[in-house]
Amino acid sequence: MTRELLGLIVESITGISEDDYSVELIYESCVAVVTFTHPDDVKKFQTEAKLSKKFQQYNLTARDLERTCCLRIEGLPPKAKEDLLSLYCEKFRVEVQSVAIKREGNAAVVTFQKPEDVVTMLNTQHKICRVEVSMHPYYKSLGTALYGEDGPRWKIPDSFLESIHPALYEFLVKKQLRSHINDQMQAHFCQMSMQNTNVLLSPLPALLKLKGLTAKHIDGWKENTLGVFHRIMSKYAILEKVMNSDVCGSVAKELRSVVQDHVVMTVDPVEGQLTLAGMSKDIENLRGMVCGIIQKATDQFEREINSVSEEMDLPPDMYKLLQLDGLSQYITASCPQVSLDYKSSIKKLVLSGFKTEVLSVKTWVLENRMQMTQRAVEMDRHVVDFLRAVDSEMISDRLFFSKRIHAMYVIKDGAVVLAASSEASLSESMQRIKESLASKVLTVEDQEVLRKSEWKTLNTELLSVFNTSREITLLITSNKPDSLIIAGFIEPVKEVSLNLKEFLRNHARIVDTVEVKCCAAARFIEEHKADDWKEFAKVGEVVVKFHPRRPRINLSGERIYVKPASDAFKRMVTSLFIDELKVSKPGAKKYFQEQGSLLLSMMLRDHRCVVLLQEDDMVEEADDDDDDDEAFEGERLRQSSGWFSPAGTEDLASADEEFVMAGEEFAPAIFQFCGETAQEVNRAKDCVTSCIMKEQASTQIQDPLISRFTQEERNELQNLQMELTVSIRVERRNTDSIIYLEGLTRDVFMVEGRIRDMIRRAEKEDTTRREALLIIKAYSHWVNMNAGDVDQIKLSASSTEYAEVEKEFRRTGLASTIIQFQIERVQNSTLWKGYMIKKEQFDQKNKHTNNEKRLFHGTSPDKIDQINRYGFNQSFAGTAVGALYGNGAYFAVDPQYARGYAKPDVNGHKRMYLARVLVGDYTQGVSGMLAPPPRNTVTADLFDSLTDNMTRPTMFIVFNDVQAYPEYIITFQ
Repeated sequence: MTRELLGLIVESITGISEDDYSVELIYESCVAVVTFTHPDDVKKFQTEAKLSKKFQQYNLTARDLERTCCLRIEGLPPKAKEDLLSLYCEKFRVEVQSVAIKREGNAAVVTFQKPEDVVTMLNTQHKICRVEVSMHPYYKSLGTALYGEDGPRWKIPDSFLESIHPALYEFLVKKQLRSHINDQMQAHFCQMSMQNTNVLLSPLPALLKLKGLTAKHIDGWKENTLGVFHRIMSKYAILEKVMNSDVCGSVAKELRSVVQDHVVMTVDPVEGQLTLAGMSKDIENLRGMVCGIIQKATDQFEREINSVSEEMDLPPDMYKLLQLDGLSQYITASCPQVSLDYKSSIKKLVLSGFKTEVLSVKTWVLENRMQMTQRAVEMDRHVVDFLRAVDSEMISDRLFFSKRIHAMYVIKDGAVVLAASSEASLSESMQRIKESLASKVLTVEDQEVLRKSEWKTLNTELLSVFNTSREITLLITSNKPDSLIIAGFIEPVKEVSLNLKEFLRNHARIVDTVEVKCCAAARFIEEHKADDWKEFAKVGEVVVKFHPRRPRINLSGERIYVKPASDAFKRMVTSLFIDELKVSKPGAKKYFQEQGSLLLSMMLRDHRCVVLLQEDDMVEEADDDDDDDEAFEGERLRQSSGWFSPAGTEDLASADEEFVMAGEEFAPAIFQFCGETAQEVNRAKDCVTSCIMKEQASTQIQDPLISRFTQEERNELQNLQMELTVSIRVERRNTDSIIYLEGLTRDVFMVEGRIRDMIRRAEKEDTTRREALLIIKAYSHWVNMNAGDVDQIKLSASSTEYAEVEKEFRRTGLASTIIQFQIERVQNSTLWKGYMIKKEQFDQKNKHTNNEKRLFHGTSPDKIDQINRYGFNQSFAGTAVGALYGNGAYFAVDPQYARGYAKPDVNGHKRMYLARVLVGDYTQGVSGMLAPPPRNTVTADLFDSLTDNMTRPTMFIVFNDVQAYPEYIITFQ
């Protein structure tokens, strides 16, 4: 019965549509499970089915399907075991009764304590060991799980291998029967792949499309396929026979003419096995004939077994030595029937004949070998390596056999061992091998030589001269990158060593340094002797490099080319005239560093002489230590000269302190001269001296104020001396000080102008010293004032000063929404002086120092400049608040209060002062007060200021302009 027919019967009985139920057929049990969407349809179906004729006509019965406690899990990974599955399920708060693993299809059946546990597990997607698995309710009464309308997700069975005999495989390939067998297997849902003796049997995808497919079909596919394959292969057969390996060849030869191409025949002569493969009937027909041929060959072999052929391991040189000792003569005289054959390719002696005679010859050979005298010879290890590498037979021929010396050698445990027939032969061979062989080790100075094509050509030519295909007289090897080993016969070794050594030396790359007396000489050769030395460089054989800061010329290349070039340069150096001029005048070196290229090129043109101003790094490395000592001495001199002070000293120098200063001793300007004649060099020296003297000037400045120079000005003199290379010397003469200047004319005039500026500045500072004392208490961070005595300085947002002001601005909880644009410091020395004087008066009058507060004052933009210049003038102060506590200038403790009186400008920006205010001793303010009231009725001493609240003041009112200083302007929005 089909699913469609059963569905129509259900619909006719219940009257419902196909959307209200589902049908799942279980073919192997002839059972169908109908699942209704609505419970009422179940009762209706059970009642109406008993009355339905169609239902009775198909002999159908219906019953309620029990609730199951079992669950089938499919798609499990191989490592899923009972314990793992039990623990996994219990993770979902269910009680597991048992777990049964079903290896077919990688499945398991889990039994729970309650049906509700099955529902719990089915309501969740599951992954076990990171592998997604499927779960379906399992009914023991049905013997299967219910999968729903989609049916079970069958997994196609795994492919497997089945082996066949190699001979049978060869037969099937030769007869092209593989495709025929595959066609037969496909009728059973199997694809066969026979690429070798391991036949791969794979299920066809059509298996899963089989109508009424059940687990039985899937699980039984392998067994069924194997049975079909064996039935098909039973039509073919093999015949295997084992025999003596010596008769395999003759048996196979005879059988090939009989079997022709009806069967496939393979022979294993080593194992003595014969195999035939073909159709079963053909194999049976050949069985008797094959046995007869094998028996016949075996009988013939048995008849010939009394004749033997034996092999003995024997090196070629030992075989020749035994021949010299009479091996052939012994066989001719004692065993003429024995056949003697030496196979040099495998180094074996083959004896054929009667067994007793072959044994007699073997005995003679062994006895003669044992009677030979052996002795180890101490040899050079490279000679030992040579003897190990070459053919010992060839060496023995040349050393011993050609001289009728009955001896040979072997290499044993890294040593040369001589073997001879007698003691006399042994002594001769020892002398001969020591006199004839030698080795030579050559050091490779430059490994690049070994990569040259000329080197390879030379090696090939030398080896071809002394070696032939039949005889090797020497070998050239290397066991280290920097060495070569020539080993072999002594004469070839000597000749080849000389040739290779000469080549290695001549073609090794070297760097040769030609030392000259000074850099000027190197420059002269580079520029004026180019025609002489460029002939070496133009062919690429020698690289010439003139050191830019050292008196040396580097030549690099192969030695064969560098040495002639080096000799030529040395001859050039000795032909030149070199001289030196030291000038200690201040500024001389500086003048030539600035004007040198032009002046020195003129000297070269006019006097044909190279002139160089020697720089500090032109001296040899060996002089570096002396230079350091001189530099240290100069530093020590400056520190002990009396005017040098520690870094950071900014105080004014004492008027009584004696100010003296030693002139700087500048390093002399050293000139190097090089020419081809002494006259040219002398003329160039005179020209340099004349140029220096023309540019020199000296003067002196006398003024009593020089002694009042601050430490900063004294340091400035030192900096001028070093910067402009002018010698500045200060002396004290009675009440005056004198400054002596010496150096280049322009630099002396410049220093003189700077010093006179310093004198004028000292004069001005002397007259303003008293005023400076009044503002000495000003902030150390005030910067230099602009023109006038009022300035606004914008503070950096990252400065400590900015942070302190901002903290005051925010300390009472001013709203964080206020955007603070900038903070500016007001610098007004006039107001500050007046404020500081007033503060000192308050401190003295009130006999305490708690007189100052930092308070806030909001104002309008048009008042900023007036307040900055004239302070908080009473003519406009107090009007904003209506003078509630007196007619004075008002200042708030809380910036939030002052904010209300800050008027915005056209951009919406408001301004507020953070001011220093001298509140002193204050009292309660009253509207209309024009000044603070008296402290008491006895004296006329008034209070210093007024406040709004004596307990918790929020504002203060002052009546004197100098009682408040506008310290900071805060601009905000």
